Amino acid sequence: DISKIETGQLEAFNQKLLLYDFITKLYEFYKPNFNEKNIDFSLKLNFTDNAMEIITDEGKLNQVISNLLSNALKFTSDGNVELGCILRPGNLTFYVKDSGIGIDKSFHNKIFDRFRQAELEITRQYEGNGLGLAITKGFVELLGGEIWLESELGEGATFYFTIKLNVFKSKDTNPDESDVDEVKVIDEKQYKILVVDDDDESCLYLRELLAKFPEYETVVLTSGLDAIEYVKQHSVFDIVLLDIKMPDVSGYETATKLKVLHPELTLIAQTAYAFYNDKQKALEVGFDDYISKPILPEDLIRMLNKHLQIGL
Repeated sequence: DISKIETGQLEAFNQKLLLYDFITKLYEFYKPNFNEKNIDFSLKLNFTDNAMEIITDEGKLNQVISNLLSNALKFTSDGNVELGCILRPGNLTFYVKDSGIGIDKSFHNKIFDRFRQAELEITRQYEGNGLGLAITKGFVELLGGEIWLESELGEGATFYFTIKLNVFKSKDTNPDESDVDEVKVIDEKQYKILVVDDDDESCLYLRELLAKFPEYETVVLTSGLDAIEYVKQHSVFDIVLLDIKMPDVSGYETATKLKVLHPELTLIAQTAYAFYNDKQKALEVGFDDYISKPILPEDLIRMLNKHLQIGL
């Protein structure tokens, strides 16, 4: 496989695939392996439509997810592993999140190289030839997507990858909305939501999601400094969704300054690092709550409803 990838001889054999059936069967297949190690293994989807069809290479998609799950199983001695799939119009993202040994940031760009293992001193006890992630990356790119990770040493890892969504068929007109049907806001009042995130895709996703609810008036900014100045000059928002990791001013510092300006302002941290220490730090600096990335629509709407006391 690695030879074919490097010489450009690898081909994709695309066929129709029932997405829900595929991912749930893969989850059930691996669940006994995690149970054997007493690891909590969960599946998180933002859709339930079992008639949903895509066209892709099922074998290669299966191997990509299997490789990531096998790594999560190998490098997690206890805790939890989560397999997830997020469906949006034109975009299909999978992820495998674990609470294992983690990967130092200095190795993030090297981890997908052939024969490369993250840290020899740490991984010497684990079997492997260092080709798994290189092949995984090659397969993902063949499927028209990209792969990346978020991790810190000792704090677990989350591997994300996308694939090209060639064909989409469903019994629902807008399948990505099906997961928020049960939590639609019913309220005559309009609430002001400020979204602060330096990632363009995240901003677009949250803007489109909140636009489905006329009760929300949403402003999107891409930096902490802009958020601080905007709040100084404009009326108070009901809720601020604030990303933790931003290039200019961190989410923690931004939160502290926003609370000084308006102590009653509700701040919700967006964080890809959903570990205990990160949550505690968020609460200590002034955040009222936190939500883990990738953000699922039903989780976000329920959290907003809770803090706005909608339906209470």
